[in-house]
Amino acid sequence: MIQREPAWRVLLEEITSATHEIPPEGERAAGYLLSPLGARMNRVLVAGALEPGESVGKDPAQPFYRARLTDATTSVFVTAGSYHPKALQVLQQLKESRTAIVLGKTHLYRGKNEVPYVSLRAENIRFVSQALSTAVTAEAIDGTLERLEGIARLHGGRSARAPEEPGSFSSSWTASAQQAVRRYPNDPTPRFREMIGRALRGLEPEIGPTIPPPKPVVRAPPPRPTPPPVAPGASPTPSKDRPPLDAAQSSALLDLVDELSEGASDGYADLRELSQRAELRGLPAERVEEIVNRLEEDGTIEEPIVGKLRRA
Repeated sequence: MIQREPAWRVLLEEITSATHEIPPEGERAAGYLLSPLGARMNRVLVAGALEPGESVGKDPAQPFYRARLTDATTSVFVTAGSYHPKALQVLQQLKESRTAIVLGKTHLYRGKNEVPYVSLRAENIRFVSQALSTAVTAEAIDGTLERLEGIARLHGGRSARAPEEPGSFSSSWTASAQQAVRRYPNDPTPRFREMIGRALRGLEPEIGPTIPPPKPVVRAPPPRPTPPPVAPGASPTPSKDRPPLDAAQSSALLDLVDELSEGASDGYADLRELSQRAELRGLPAERVEEIVNRLEEDGTIEEPIVGKLRRA
């Protein structure tokens, strides 16, 4: 039985920067496109603005359409033919640019003088809200930052991550990353840090202008301070010296709590993951800690299990 390849969540510039192919091994095996950050891509899930398609097929009996998909980093051509009729129908009927997520396979074509061109062969195209597109992009940024950290270590002559450190990379990714360092010997980290900055700036309208710029490296949140004891029968009162919470930041954090709770098997938002996701959206760990404490005090969220949050 042939297993389907998992779809990588990536930004478009990482796809277009991939110029090394890994050919299939064996009959009906998958081929891959290796990115400078070690992503061994066959299928990808991407988000952006999809423009109306155009017919580029030569045989009317075998229609073939192409359209341009653009995110905050770059654009890539998306194609569809008779093998995926639903995706083909979308491109045929699209009359104006719309926000979409695309599931497809990477394809590398070398033109004159061996110049590489990367495109996506769409398996499925779905028009979505800007909020869902933002969520897909945020997930892609999260994964890109992780790979960027590991590649930076390898280019610096260190291991991707020490075995005792939390969140160690898988052996399969480490092998791909080592191959990427050999195939792309120039350190790509400055370029991709700038790419992530552009992607994050593209999310700012969804998050709100009051959130400060993010730090490029995700770190674990600091230990949570123990609140002072409250006398029996008394209700905690916030200090008069503390400024009021920023409404946009509080709302963004509550949305993350809801998102993580709904996606978790136990129905709780993990505090560590909440802090990492919030930092990707511009909230530093110290600010997340402050907002969580204040929301717990006013009864908006609760922590019935240490490190697990939910709406009260």
